Amino acid sequence: MENLLDIVEGLVGEIEIEDTSDSTKDIALIEDVNKRNLLDYTGRNLLHNSVLGEDRKTLDYLLQDASLEINKKTLFGKETALHLALHISNRDIAFKLLFHGADVNSRNKYGRTPLHLCTELSLAKLLVSFGANTTLRCRNNLKPIDIVESRQKNDDSIKLADYLRSVEDSMNQKQFRTDLKELREERMKTKATIEQQIYLEKKNESQKKRENIKQQYVSWRKGQDKSN
Repeated sequence: MENLLDIVEGLVGEIEIEDTSDSTKDIALIEDVNKRNLLDYTGRNLLHNSVLGEDRKTLDYLLQDASLEINKKTLFGKETALHLALHISNRDIAFKLLFHGADVNSRNKYGRTPLHLCTELSLAKLLVSFGANTTLRCRNNLKPIDIVESRQKNDDSIKLADYLRSVEDSMNQKQFRTDLKELREERMKTKATIEQQIYLEKKNESQKKRENIKQQYVSWRKGQDKSN
Protein backbone atom coordinates (compact mmCIF):
# COMPACT_ATOMS: atom_id res chain seq x y z
CA MET A 1 0.00 0.00 0.00
CA GLU A 2 1.55 3.32 -1.03
CA ASN A 3 2.02 6.00 1.60
CA LEU A 4 -0.91 8.43 1.46
CA LEU A 5 1.52 11.33 1.23
CA ASP A 6 3.02 9.87 -1.96
CA ILE A 7 -0.44 9.45 -3.45
CA VAL A 8 -1.41 13.05 -2.73
CA GLU A 9 1.85 14.33 -4.18
CA GLY A 10 1.21 12.20 -7.25
CA LEU A 11 -2.07 14.00 -7.71
CA VAL A 12 -0.90 17.58 -7.36
CA GLY A 13 2.87 17.60 -7.48
CA GLU A 14 5.38 18.24 -4.72
CA ILE A 15 4.31 20.75 -2.08
CA GLU A 16 6.50 22.40 0.54
CA ILE A 17 5.23 21.83 4.08
CA GLU A 18 6.73 21.63 7.53
CA ASP A 19 8.64 18.50 8.40
CA THR A 20 6.17 17.07 10.93
CA SER A 21 4.73 13.60 11.50
CA ASP A 22 3.50 11.65 8.49
CA SER A 23 -0.12 11.94 9.63
CA THR A 24 0.20 15.71 9.99
CA LYS A 25 1.77 15.90 6.53
CA ASP A 26 -1.20 14.05 5.07
CA ILE A 27 -3.65 16.45 6.74
CA ALA A 28 -1.67 19.49 5.62
CA LEU A 29 -1.64 18.29 2.03
CA ILE A 30 -5.31 17.47 2.03
CA GLU A 31 -6.19 20.88 3.42
CA ASP A 32 -3.88 22.71 1.02
CA VAL A 33 -4.66 21.06 -2.31
CA ASN A 34 -8.41 20.56 -1.88
CA LYS A 35 -8.28 17.59 -4.27
CA ARG A 36 -10.10 15.17 -2.03
CA ASN A 37 -12.46 13.67 -4.59
CA LEU A 38 -9.96 13.18 -7.44
CA LEU A 39 -8.97 9.65 -8.41
CA ASP A 40 -5.28 8.80 -8.54
CA TYR A 41 -3.50 6.47 -10.97
CA THR A 42 -4.74 3.45 -9.00
CA GLY A 43 -8.33 4.57 -9.56
CA ARG A 44 -8.86 5.55 -5.93
CA ASN A 45 -9.18 8.85 -4.09
CA LEU A 46 -7.99 10.00 -0.68
CA LEU A 47 -11.03 8.59 1.08
CA HIS A 48 -10.56 5.17 -0.52
CA ASN A 49 -6.89 5.09 0.44
CA SER A 50 -7.48 6.25 3.99
CA VAL A 51 -9.99 3.40 4.41
CA LEU A 52 -7.72 0.75 2.92
CA GLY A 53 -4.78 2.06 4.95
CA GLU A 54 -6.98 2.18 8.06
CA ASP A 55 -5.76 5.75 8.53
CA ARG A 56 -8.38 6.92 11.03
CA LYS A 57 -6.94 10.40 11.51
CA THR A 58 -7.08 11.22 7.81
CA LEU A 59 -10.49 9.56 7.52
CA ASP A 60 -11.92 11.61 10.39
CA TYR A 61 -10.54 14.77 8.83
CA LEU A 62 -12.06 13.97 5.44
CA LEU A 63 -15.46 13.13 6.91
CA GLN A 64 -15.71 16.63 8.40
CA ASP A 65 -15.85 18.09 4.88
CA ALA A 66 -19.41 18.59 3.61
CA SER A 67 -18.14 18.57 0.00
CA LEU A 68 -16.68 15.07 0.35
CA GLU A 69 -18.22 12.63 -2.14
CA ILE A 70 -18.61 9.78 0.31
CA ASN A 71 -20.16 7.46 -2.30
CA LYS A 72 -17.53 8.14 -4.96
CA LYS A 73 -16.60 4.85 -6.63
CA THR A 74 -13.19 3.51 -7.56
CA LEU A 75 -12.34 3.59 -11.23
CA PHE A 76 -11.88 -0.12 -11.82
CA GLY A 77 -13.98 -2.01 -9.29
CA LYS A 78 -16.68 0.66 -9.02
CA GLU A 79 -16.56 0.28 -5.26
CA THR A 80 -17.36 2.88 -2.63
CA ALA A 81 -15.34 3.46 0.51
CA LEU A 82 -17.90 1.33 2.34
CA HIS A 83 -17.21 -1.60 0.00
CA LEU A 84 -13.52 -1.22 0.81
CA ALA A 85 -14.23 -1.15 4.55
CA LEU A 86 -16.02 -4.48 4.15
CA HIS A 87 -13.08 -5.92 2.20
CA ILE A 88 -10.88 -5.31 5.23
CA SER A 89 -13.69 -6.15 7.70
CA ASN A 90 -13.22 -2.93 9.66
CA ARG A 91 -16.41 -2.31 11.65
CA ASP A 92 -15.27 1.00 13.14
CA ILE A 93 -14.55 2.53 9.73
CA ALA A 94 -17.74 1.08 8.27
CA PHE A 95 -19.77 2.68 11.07
CA LYS A 96 -18.13 6.08 10.52
CA LEU A 97 -18.91 5.94 6.80
CA LEU A 98 -22.51 4.89 7.39
CA PHE A 99 -22.98 7.54 10.06
CA HIS A 100 -21.84 10.18 7.56
CA GLY A 101 -24.27 9.04 4.87
CA ALA A 102 -22.59 6.22 2.92
CA ASP A 103 -25.04 4.33 0.70
CA VAL A 104 -25.48 0.96 2.40
CA ASN A 105 -26.95 -0.63 -0.76
CA SER A 106 -24.51 0.79 -3.31
CA ARG A 107 -23.41 -1.75 -5.94
CA ASN A 108 -19.96 -2.40 -7.38
CA LYS A 109 -19.20 -3.47 -10.96
CA TYR A 110 -20.43 -6.98 -10.17
CA GLY A 111 -23.68 -5.71 -8.70
CA ARG A 112 -22.58 -6.57 -5.17
CA THR A 113 -23.54 -4.45 -2.19
CA PRO A 114 -21.37 -4.16 0.93
CA LEU A 115 -23.52 -6.90 2.50
CA HIS A 116 -22.46 -9.29 -0.31
CA LEU A 117 -18.86 -8.78 0.88
CA CYS A 118 -19.63 -9.28 4.56
CA THR A 119 -17.89 -12.11 6.41
CA GLU A 120 -18.62 -11.16 10.02
CA LEU A 121 -21.88 -11.22 11.98
CA SER A 122 -21.23 -7.91 13.75
CA LEU A 123 -20.68 -6.17 10.41
CA ALA A 124 -23.84 -7.70 8.96
CA LYS A 125 -25.86 -6.45 11.93
CA LEU A 126 -24.36 -3.00 11.48
CA LEU A 127 -25.24 -2.88 7.78
CA VAL A 128 -28.78 -4.13 8.38
CA SER A 129 -29.28 -1.54 11.13
CA PHE A 130 -28.52 1.12 8.52
CA GLY A 131 -30.99 -0.34 6.03
CA ALA A 132 -29.05 -2.98 4.08
CA ASN A 133 -31.36 -5.02 1.85
CA THR A 134 -30.73 -8.75 2.28
CA THR A 135 -32.73 -9.64 -0.84
CA LEU A 136 -30.72 -7.72 -3.45
CA ARG A 137 -29.06 -9.94 -6.05
CA CYS A 138 -25.74 -9.36 -7.77
CA ARG A 139 -25.02 -9.90 -11.47
CA ASN A 140 -24.62 -13.62 -10.78
CA ASN A 141 -28.14 -13.63 -9.33
CA LEU A 142 -26.82 -14.25 -5.82
CA LYS A 143 -28.13 -12.74 -2.61
CA PRO A 144 -25.75 -12.08 0.31
CA ILE A 145 -26.91 -15.28 2.02
CA ASP A 146 -26.12 -17.29 -1.13
CA ILE A 147 -22.53 -16.07 -1.06
CA VAL A 148 -22.17 -16.83 2.64
CA GLU A 149 -23.50 -20.36 2.15
CA SER A 150 -21.10 -20.94 -0.76
CA ARG A 151 -18.10 -20.35 1.51
CA GLN A 152 -16.43 -22.99 3.65
CA LYS A 153 -18.71 -23.68 6.59
CA ASN A 154 -17.55 -22.81 10.09
CA ASP A 155 -19.21 -21.42 13.21
CA ASP A 156 -18.93 -17.82 11.99
CA SER A 157 -20.36 -18.48 8.53
CA ILE A 158 -23.21 -20.56 9.96
CA LYS A 159 -24.14 -17.81 12.43
CA LEU A 160 -23.94 -15.21 9.66
CA ALA A 161 -26.13 -17.29 7.34
CA ASP A 162 -28.68 -17.89 10.11
CA TYR A 163 -28.82 -14.19 10.85
CA LEU A 164 -29.28 -13.17 7.20
CA ARG A 165 -31.98 -15.82 6.81
CA SER A 166 -33.84 -14.54 9.87
CA VAL A 167 -33.66 -10.96 8.60
CA GLU A 168 -34.92 -12.02 5.18
CA ASP A 169 -37.79 -14.01 6.72
CA SER A 170 -38.68 -11.01 8.87
CA MET A 171 -38.64 -8.75 5.81
CA ASN A 172 -40.85 -11.19 3.91
CA GLN A 173 -43.31 -11.33 6.80
CA LYS A 174 -43.29 -7.56 7.06
CA GLN A 175 -43.87 -7.27 3.31
CA PHE A 176 -46.71 -9.80 3.57
CA ARG A 177 -48.34 -7.77 6.34
CA THR A 178 -47.87 -4.59 4.33
CA ASP A 179 -49.38 -6.20 1.21
CA LEU A 180 -52.29 -7.54 3.27
CA LYS A 181 -52.90 -4.14 4.83
CA GLU A 182 -52.82 -2.46 1.41
CA LEU A 183 -55.22 -5.10 0.04
CA ARG A 184 -57.64 -4.50 2.88
CA GLU A 185 -57.44 -0.75 2.41
CA GLU A 186 -58.05 -1.17 -1.32
CA ARG A 187 -61.07 -3.36 -0.62
CA MET A 188 -62.44 -0.78 1.82
CA LYS A 189 -61.99 1.95 -0.77
CA THR A 190 -63.70 -0.20 -3.41
CA LYS A 191 -66.55 -0.98 -1.03
CA ALA A 192 -66.95 2.71 -0.17
CA THR A 193 -66.95 3.60 -3.87
CA ILE A 194 -69.62 0.99 -4.65
CA GLU A 195 -71.76 2.13 -1.72
CA GLN A 196 -71.44 5.72 -2.89
CA GLN A 197 -72.49 4.73 -6.41
CA ILE A 198 -75.51 2.81 -5.06
CA TYR A 199 -76.47 5.80 -2.92
CA LEU A 200 -76.24 8.18 -5.88
CA GLU A 201 -78.22 5.83 -8.10
CA LYS A 202 -80.96 5.53 -5.49
CA LYS A 203 -80.91 9.28 -5.00
CA ASN A 204 -81.27 9.87 -8.75
CA GLU A 205 -84.01 7.27 -8.97
CA SER A 206 -85.87 8.91 -6.09
CA GLN A 207 -85.54 12.31 -7.73
CA LYS A 208 -86.92 10.91 -10.99
CA LYS A 209 -89.88 9.42 -9.16
CA ARG A 210 -90.60 12.74 -7.48
CA GLU A 211 -90.34 14.51 -10.84
CA ASN A 212 -92.79 12.02 -12.39
CA ILE A 213 -95.25 12.45 -9.52
CA LYS A 214 -94.90 16.21 -9.81
CA GLN A 215 -95.53 16.10 -13.58
CA GLN A 216 -98.54 13.83 -13.07
CA TYR A 217 -99.93 16.22 -10.48
CA VAL A 218 -99.40 19.22 -12.78
CA SER A 219 -101.15 17.39 -15.63
CA TRP A 220 -104.04 16.46 -13.34
CA ARG A 221 -104.40 20.07 -12.18
CA LYS A 222 -104.44 21.27 -15.75
CA GLY A 223 -107.17 18.76 -16.54
CA GLN A 224 -109.17 19.92 -13.54
CA ASP A 225 -108.82 23.56 -14.55
CA LYS A 226 -110.07 22.81 -18.08
CA SER A 227 -113.09 20.89 -16.81
CA ASN A 228 -114.03 23.78 -14.58
